[in-house]
Amino acid sequence: MINRNAGQPTAIPGSGALAGLTDNAAFFCLERLAMNRGLRVVFKGEHRRLASGALSHLIAGPGAVVTQASLTGLTDRSWASRTARLAAAALGAGPISARLEKATQAAQDQPPLLISWVLAPKAERRI
Repeated sequence: MINRNAGQPTAIPGSGALAGLTDNAAFFCLERLAMNRGLRVVFKGEHRRLASGALSHLIAGPGAVVTQASLTGLTDRSWASRTARLAAAALGAGPISARLEKATQAAQDQPPLLISWVLAPKAERRI
């Protein structure tokens, strides 16, 4: 679901949602534009390279999706694909209600901060 070319959002067929992996500035702009179009953030992962060489993953999403067990799959080599699976699972699973962090080893060419995200239509409220 998340495009391997950072900065290029990907539409998720049949959901009206967009997903991507961008830098923080691009995410900020997309999030603000999305709010004006009836979309909200349903998943957000902050992947920050630390001075120690570690990579901190702060993952926020629905509590049913973002669990300690779901973060065990975040490893040095598989964090991007595992994060994409978590992001896809967040669709339709409710609002962001959990935030968990895990550290892995960063690649040498890892940018200082990447944001993985899913923007989806706001749920309609019924009276």
